[in-house]
Amino acid sequence: MGTLADTEILVELAGKNVEYKDVMMWFDEKKKNSFDNVRHLMALAYQFAGYCRESSYMALGSLGILGNIVAAEGVGAISRFGPIHDVDVLVKESFDSGLVKTVFDEVDCFCKSPTVGNKMTVRGRSVDNNGNETTPVSIDVNVVYPDGLNLSTISGTPLHEGNWEECVSADFFGILVQCAPVVSLLEMKLGVVCSDRKPREKDRHDIYNLVGLLEMRDADPVKIKNWISPFKRDRLRNVLSEGCNYANGKTIMIKSSDGYRRALSR
Repeated sequence: MGTLADTEILVELAGKNVEYKDVMMWFDEKKKNSFDNVRHLMALAYQFAGYCRESSYMALGSLGILGNIVAAEGVGAISRFGPIHDVDVLVKESFDSGLVKTVFDEVDCFCKSPTVGNKMTVRGRSVDNNGNETTPVSIDVNVVYPDGLNLSTISGTPLHEGNWEECVSADFFGILVQCAPVVSLLEMKLGVVCSDRKPREKDRHDIYNLVGLLEMRDADPVKIKNWISPFKRDRLRNVLSEGCNYANGKTIMIKSSDGYRRALSR
């Protein structure tokens, strides 16, 4: 058996199999890849824990955001989250990028990024505990390297030792997944939004979810604004001032108050 199949056995042993299958049923053939990305992140977490390296990675991007939501709301949030196109992680050492490769039963690509020196892409597929093959999944692996006073910079966001200490542990059906802290994810998302004159609806919804998480955790809006770079701060203000229809924004699960958004926008 491969890593994904072993992970699903652990889900069953944890007594979470019914819940796992219920969530899986929400994903039809068109959306199956989104849940396959979730499953491979769980398999990655399982593999790193097996090597006692559970503190040597953190989930970034959409799955990092989803992980923070799951930590707050539970796994029921997975079926309501927007499309997930790939898995993004930051790892501490080059050894860890090789460990990511072992998550797949069959590896189609293990490629170095032509533009980002510390980034690898691993693409492959796995067979689950029922003998079914997953859709192809891509994992973008960013390896920490010194960048001035910071450990690394991703999407214009400097990461430092404190980010590892602030990681959030999310329980995905009995598998603990380490996720980047909310402020860092917000900065990274704003880095993506800053490079796009017309942000995608999904990116706007991600920002609203992250702002909701910040308020839920009683994060001081003044400190948040001071932490974020001025350019990204302006972009955050623009996104929040555009407003968002919560009724139609089905992927917005962590709602923030008008007062908190205004405090971030001042």
